[in-house]
Amino acid sequence: MWPKRWEVVIFLHHGIGDLVMAIPMLTALLEKCTDPSAVLVLVKCKTTHRLLEVAGFSKYFQVRVFNRKLAIFYPLILSLGRPKTLIAPQACGDWRMPFLSAFITADNSVGPATERNWPSFKKTIPDHDRLELHKSDYYISMLELAGYRVSKTKIKKSIQLPLETLLQGQIFLKNLSASAREWYAFAPGSTEREKHKRWPEQNYGRLSTMLLRDNPNLNIIVIGSTSEIGVLSSVKEHGKYSNRIHVVTPDDIGLTMAIFASCLCVVTGCNGPSHLAGLVGTPLISIYGPTNPGNTGAWSEKRRVLSAKLPCSPCYRLGFLSGCETPICMKLVTPEMAYCAIRDLISAGGCDPLPWLKDNGSTKPFNFDCVQGGIENSK
Repeated sequence: MWPKRWEVVIFLHHGIGDLVMAIPMLTALLEKCTDPSAVLVLVKCKTTHRLLEVAGFSKYFQVRVFNRKLAIFYPLILSLGRPKTLIAPQACGDWRMPFLSAFITADNSVGPATERNWPSFKKTIPDHDRLELHKSDYYISMLELAGYRVSKTKIKKSIQLPLETLLQGQIFLKNLSASAREWYAFAPGSTEREKHKRWPEQNYGRLSTMLLRDNPNLNIIVIGSTSEIGVLSSVKEHGKYSNRIHVVTPDDIGLTMAIFASCLCVVTGCNGPSHLAGLVGTPLISIYGPTNPGNTGAWSEKRRVLSAKLPCSPCYRLGFLSGCETPICMKLVTPEMAYCAIRDLISAGGCDPLPWLKDNGSTKPFNFDCVQGGIENSK
C-alpha cells in the first residue's frame, strides 16, 4: 500500500557493491525519517532487492525493482505520490536520473553535479572523485544535502543476519564437508568487462595449497555466480588439495551472505562479494590494483589491504572500464603476501585503512619493460 505522499524516493539502480556502499545512508535515513513506510527505494534487480530484504530494510522501507523499460512512465507514477525529496546518488555520468528528476514533481531533488547540457537536480554536489570521498560517505553527503542531520558514528557497522539465514549457510557448508572445522572463502570473479580487476586464479590456487597444508581442519569454498564458473573451477584446479576445495554458485544472495558469515576469512579483489563479506563482518583480505580503495573499497571492521602500489594505479574510471589488459598490478601481489596477511589478520585483528589514490589518467603500466621483466624473473 503506497502512502498518500512519499517522504523520500531513492534511486539505487547500480549493482551489489554500490548498493552495499549505500547501506550506511539507508541506515541513517531509517533513524531520521518520520515515516519509514513513506520511503521508496528503487533498486536494479531481484538480487539487489533480496539483498535489502536480508539486510532488514524491507521491513521498514518500500523496496521496488526499477524497470528501465518503463522509465518514461516513472514521472507520472511517482508524481501521484507527490514526493517531498528525490535522491539519486548513483547518477554520475547517467542522463536518465536528471531527466527523471526534472519531470518528477518532487519538492526537492538531490544528485551529483553534471557538466552536461541536460536537466539537473535542484541541489547538487560534485562527484565522489572530485570530493575524494569513499562512496559510502558520498551517499551520506547526499542525505545531508537533502536536510537530514546524520551521526556517522553508528551507521558503518556490520549487520546481523536473521538466524534462519545463518543456519542455512551453516547447513550448506556441513553438507559440503562434515569433517571440516574451519572454512575460508575465495571470491575470485568479476564481470567479463572487469576481468582486469581479478587476482590470477593460479595465485588463489597456490594460496589454497599453503593454507590447507598448514591446517588439516580447514576447507576452502570458491564462490561466485554461474557466469564465473570457469574462473572458479580454475582456482580449484590450481590447488594441490582439491578434495578440500569446493566450487559453489549459490542462487540466493542471502545464502551467499550466510556462507561468508560462517567463514573465518574471505579473500577477494574489488568486487561485489568483497562488500558482502564486509557487510556481514567476516575478516577480509582485499586485493587492489586498477581500482581506488579509498573510493570503492569494501567497508569492514576487520581487514587487510594488499596492493603492488604501482605508480599507474588506479586506472579504473568512468570511460576506462576495461583496463590496460595487462593487469600487472594484480599479478605482483603474491600468494605469500596474502598468506602472511591472513595469518596476521586472524591472530591480531584490526583494520587497514582504505587509502585514497589519485587517478593519473594512465592507460598502460608505467615503466612497462621494467615491470614485465620483474614478473618474468619471478616465475
